[in-house]
Amino acid sequence: MNSTKLLNDSLGLIKKNLLPEAVANLEKLLEFDPANQQGIYCLGQALAKLGKWDKAIPVLKQVAAREQTNIHALYCLAYCLEKSEIYADALNTYKQVIKLDINYWQAYYRLALILLIDQQEVLAVKYLNAALAIQGPHIGIYCGLAEAYKRFGFHDKAYDYCKLAYTLKPESKLLGVMIFHEYYDPNKGLDDFLELAEEYNDQFLCGYLPSYDHSRRSVKTKMRLGFVSADFRNHPIANYLISIFREINKDKFEIYLYYNHDEVTEKTELLMQYSESLKYIQDLDDKAAADLIYQDQIDILFDMNGFTAGERLPIFKLKPAPVQITHQGYFGTLGIPEVDYIIADDCLIRTDEEQYFTEEVLRLKSFVHADLYGVPEQLTEPACLKNGFISFGAFNSPRKVTLEVLNTWIEILKAVPNSRIIFDSNSLVNASNKQYFYDVFDKAGIARERVSLDATNGRTDYLLRINEADILLDTFPYGGGTTSLEAAMMGLAAITMEGDRWVSRMTSSYYHNIGHKELIAKTKEEYITKAIELANDIARIAAYRTALPRELKNSPLEIKSFVRDFENLMKGLAYKIDGDNPGCQHDE
Repeated sequence: MNSTKLLNDSLGLIKKNLLPEAVANLEKLLEFDPANQQGIYCLGQALAKLGKWDKAIPVLKQVAAREQTNIHALYCLAYCLEKSEIYADALNTYKQVIKLDINYWQAYYRLALILLIDQQEVLAVKYLNAALAIQGPHIGIYCGLAEAYKRFGFHDKAYDYCKLAYTLKPESKLLGVMIFHEYYDPNKGLDDFLELAEEYNDQFLCGYLPSYDHSRRSVKTKMRLGFVSADFRNHPIANYLISIFREINKDKFEIYLYYNHDEVTEKTELLMQYSESLKYIQDLDDKAAADLIYQDQIDILFDMNGFTAGERLPIFKLKPAPVQITHQGYFGTLGIPEVDYIIADDCLIRTDEEQYFTEEVLRLKSFVHADLYGVPEQLTEPACLKNGFISFGAFNSPRKVTLEVLNTWIEILKAVPNSRIIFDSNSLVNASNKQYFYDVFDKAGIARERVSLDATNGRTDYLLRINEADILLDTFPYGGGTTSLEAAMMGLAAITMEGDRWVSRMTSSYYHNIGHKELIAKTKEEYITKAIELANDIARIAAYRTALPRELKNSPLEIKSFVRDFENLMKGLAYKIDGDNPGCQHDE
């Protein structure tokens, strides 16, 4: 057997991208000549290109062991380890590549992506900047920097990097991320959000044309509600829907779920239990998914993602249901004419603001209910009575905690002697991320023992952590949603600043409904004053502990009241579904 010919033939097959044939040839070569180093390396490369990571790894390790300076083999090995989610080994191998060649920008870039997965954003920025200095403009590097800066509240930088990536390659997802970032910019307004959303529709959805006939629909005695989401798992959207589906009138409504993800959790199984069907659409193209929805004869289709990760907005552009609504997963207009309605309340969207929404505004008494799955009973005694000092809770995601927010909290800490602040976020398991926050507080003269930076293990532990705080400090301009509501359900009052957009009014919406406007500030100065005043009134803190949970249960946020309100809203849309078709009437 001629090993040289076999090797050359294999190289030719790899060049032509005939990878299975190349692998077969190389395996034959190595049976005959097992020490052929080039053959071993080429086999590892071919297996990697085929995505057979588990088979490629031992082959490439063999090459790396014999040729410790074979930088390309090491990089290929690191990539296979990364794709196999063997992240610690992948990190070390990428670092070996960098040690051999400090200008190997791809190794910096891939290493940074692993750090982002591991929520080590501060270190990720360091490696992404190194990659950028070597390579120059690159869409992946820009997107990585945008993601890292977003997670720590630097939304101006995140937006700028996202825009640079969009300039290199205009993509719908990038524009969607840019729209999302705009809501963090206090200098942007509702007109800016509308303009970008309409640009998204004009740029990326113009090729999707509605093609379904809703005029001849079969007779149904129940209204069919369909929900499209990537979050039917351990996510606030799942918690929100579980309670609604448990309470909804099964004689009047049927629930159909379209899941754009493959993760199955306890929440997924509960949603399956409360619905007619859950269908996975993550592997279907937009037209096939829309066909599926149309065949199910959905009456009202809900978008539960908006411009967030996992969105399937082209489905809604195709209009597979006669009535389409955006609800809960997003907080602004989608700019898509085929989406008929957005559900809000009087606090979130005021009547004079409806002009900035392409959707017609449907109003509930409250945009959300207070029956979030898994929230435990609250303690009745404030933590400060045991501790002897006030603890402020900072439980929102770090991406909402901008430098302006941090500096405002520092002013409050300085004005309340011996007070503490408690952060809780998964990203705070990493020393480099903790150091970022410590540096900000150190610079302001706040002793480290006054700052708790921790990450609880899962939602149950996090909810129990709420009991360690006496006052929740809401973020701005992007305030808390589920975080503030879960806290109120457990008796923890939040100081919030009501702003000019939906995301600045979620917490104030709860308080308007239960009659606690005294917790709502209009300016930063008022926010600081209200926090200090509450910190000096332990009796009031204690009163909120028992009052807030009770008041939520006697408000439009109470689950049974909310679901009846929701059902009536849906029934009011029956004329839109049935139109002039007398054979398709829904019972009242």
